[in-house]
Amino acid sequence: MKQLLIVLSAIIITAGCTNENKGIKNKGDKRTVTESGVWGSMDVSFPVYKNSFIDSVINTFVSDQIKEFMALTDYAVDDSMKYEMTVKYEEYFARPGVLSVVFNIYQFTGGAHGNNFIVSLVFDTENNKILKLSDFVKAGEFTKLRSFVRDKLKDNLEYDESVDEGTATPEDFSAFAVTDDKLIFWFSPYQVASYADGLQRVEVPRN
Repeated sequence: MKQLLIVLSAIIITAGCTNENKGIKNKGDKRTVTESGVWGSMDVSFPVYKNSFIDSVINTFVSDQIKEFMALTDYAVDDSMKYEMTVKYEEYFARPGVLSVVFNIYQFTGGAHGNNFIVSLVFDTENNKILKLSDFVKAGEFTKLRSFVRDKLKDNLEYDESVDEGTATPEDFSAFAVTDDKLIFWFSPYQVASYADGLQRVEVPRN
């Protein structure tokens, strides 16, 4: 664990010692942290953009994910049930200077199956700010957005008992990405559907 944190710290320092890169339009440089042991394995990927603010936010998020997972590995005592975490990401761009980094996180820490969830970080790369859904959807427009998303989810699923409950508030829409022409939302297993139905994705035209 100590060695892993040293490696991660080195990556963070390297990412922070860069020129300020604003108005990001290209994909970041991929970094990977891997670790394995008697407890299981971990494979974490994340991007670096040579922008100290954005890289710091991303590295803090990644560090927290790793520390929280590694703290759980003390309980991995069954050789037939190794703990596992993988973190992958996708990047989305929108004008002017909007970058969405969407992390797909899978963890298995015992039980019948692992857990899969989405966390997104949306940045204004020209002004070094973290953006929220309210920066793109005004308060008076949320009800219309929610109705659109609910209809799409209910069309995609064979049952819809959990859809309304899982899309009640703006916080339920926190996993999102922005492109020039659409907003993309993800809903984790159990949020709007069963585990077997997996992650749900809905695209909403920005107009």
